[in-house]
Amino acid sequence: FLPFKSEVDWRVAKWFIKDGPGFAEMLDLSFHNIRDLHARIDKLPKRANWNECTVLLKDDPTQEHLIQYRNPLDAIQSLWGNPAHTEQLVYRPEKMWSDLSKDSRLYNEMWTGDWWWKLQVNEISKYTILGATVSPVILSTDKTQLTLFSGSKQAYPV
Repeated sequence: FLPFKSEVDWRVAKWFIKDGPGFAEMLDLSFHNIRDLHARIDKLPKRANWNECTVLLKDDPTQEHLIQYRNPLDAIQSLWGNPAHTEQLVYRPEKMWSDLSKDSRLYNEMWTGDWWWKLQVNEISKYTILGATVSPVILSTDKTQLTLFSGSKQAYPV
C-alpha cells in the first residue's frame, strides 16, 4: 500500500477525497489534508505507457503494420505497485501438505510448485537482496477479429 501507511490509509484516502475533510486527524492517518493526500497519490506507480512503431513484412513490404505495445518490465512494475492488487499477489512460495504428517504434498497454485521454491529459496536468494521475489508472467490471448462486418482477418495479440 505504499506510499500509504496501511490498507486503512489507502481505503480512507479514496473516501477522504469525496466526503472526508476533517476526519484524517480524528483517525490518525498519515495524511492530514487534501494537499498531502494528493502528494501521496502522485507517488503511486503510474501505468505503463503505450508505445508504438510500424513494421514492414517481407511478404508485402509496401504495407506498414502498426504495433502497439507496453514495455513488459514497466507493465509488471505497474501491476505489482498497484495497491488494488495487494491481496491477489503472492510474494513467496509455499509448501502445502494434506495433513500434519507431511506425507503428501498439495499442488494447487503456481507458488505451491517445486520450481518456484527451488528458484526463489535456493537460487535467487544467493544473488539478490532479502525480500526479493519471483514474478512469474503468464501470457495469454484470445483470437481477435481485426475486420468488422466483412473480411476474415484475425490475430492472436499478446
